[in-house]
Amino acid sequence: MKKYILLVLIIIFSTAMLSAEDVIWGSMYSQGNFRFGIDAAVESDGSGNHLALYPEAEMILWKPLIGNIALLDVGAAIEGRAGVPISLGADFTAGAGLLGTMHLGFRGFEFTGSEYLSRIDLYVEAGIKYDFTADNFASGFGGAVKSGVNYFISDKLAVGAFYSSWGGSSGGGLAVSLKLGKTPVVKGINFEMPTLTGEFAVEPYLLQFYTLYYSANYAGGFYPGTYSEGQGTVHRVSIMDGSGTDSYNVERSKLKSLEDGQSLWGLRYRDEDDSFYYEYITDAEHEIIVVYYDSEDDGVIEMKADGHDASQMEYTTWDEYNVDTREGVTINVEAGKFTTTEYNWADESGMTVLWWATDDVPGSLVSYKMEDDSDIVTSELIDITSGNRPVLYK
Repeated sequence: MKKYILLVLIIIFSTAMLSAEDVIWGSMYSQGNFRFGIDAAVESDGSGNHLALYPEAEMILWKPLIGNIALLDVGAAIEGRAGVPISLGADFTAGAGLLGTMHLGFRGFEFTGSEYLSRIDLYVEAGIKYDFTADNFASGFGGAVKSGVNYFISDKLAVGAFYSSWGGSSGGGLAVSLKLGKTPVVKGINFEMPTLTGEFAVEPYLLQFYTLYYSANYAGGFYPGTYSEGQGTVHRVSIMDGSGTDSYNVERSKLKSLEDGQSLWGLRYRDEDDSFYYEYITDAEHEIIVVYYDSEDDGVIEMKADGHDASQMEYTTWDEYNVDTREGVTINVEAGKFTTTEYNWADESGMTVLWWATDDVPGSLVSYKMEDDSDIVTSELIDITSGNRPVLYK
């Protein structure tokens, strides 16, 4: 029993030993703050509807600390209530209550929009009430509960919304409150990635490579066996949904033929904001075995890959997918006009994919269109390049 008492005392008095700068996740309140508010709600009980007015005074009594997190605030409040009838049959009621309070804050986060999150205060209040003047549904002693959210438009002034239950009457409304006292300092949570060393340092780059590689041909259809040394293709991939269209360009180029059927390739990704360049080696079976990336901090990194297939579902083996074909289909794209074979596939869910391919293009793929109920993804050949040479591989 003594151990439990000691633990409680440590938690209670730990706030006195905490430096304000140590808190990484906190709230808008300090221990000893006062809050004065007026709430207005439309409430109903068996006699009719009331406009309930709640004047309130609260004091924050305890701010528990767990590690360097002080997101909770515990207090006590004295609350009055006047229920003004706004429907026939309703009676005027008046009462007061004593409630325990608890607040939850979100200060300390650092990401886009966190400045708004930091000003949100979730709270719950519960206690007993007594009505001095009451109807049959809200008379004498009873329970009182309120929960809601405040938004601090300044360090002192807050507005909010809440749900209340006062005896047999309940409803929702709006609130305004004024806080008196110091707003605590919150250091904040640092979301920066830790510095990685050794084998772990290359994993983020390898994951990024695979993400960009497979986004190049979102629906498959790429075959690397038809590139000549130095040749490259640039595709524009567009993703359309209800919010608009996002596009990016991906260039793949065969940089050099190596021994034992291996090949060195380049992969370049570009969108409106970013540009990335990788080089990678494939074996005779077109599986990726080594990836190179130029890190600003560590220079050129060589990463062992795990043999992912570089072909991305080559369409020449798609008979098992029940793909319908149509020969001699002419298609115009930014890179030019091509006579292609059209491959058409659909599944029971309603997704459809069309590919247009020809041996006249390195990689064979000219374009594709993948469509389901909500999204459309397209890829279009926009350029065929030549003279590409290694940059990272030595």
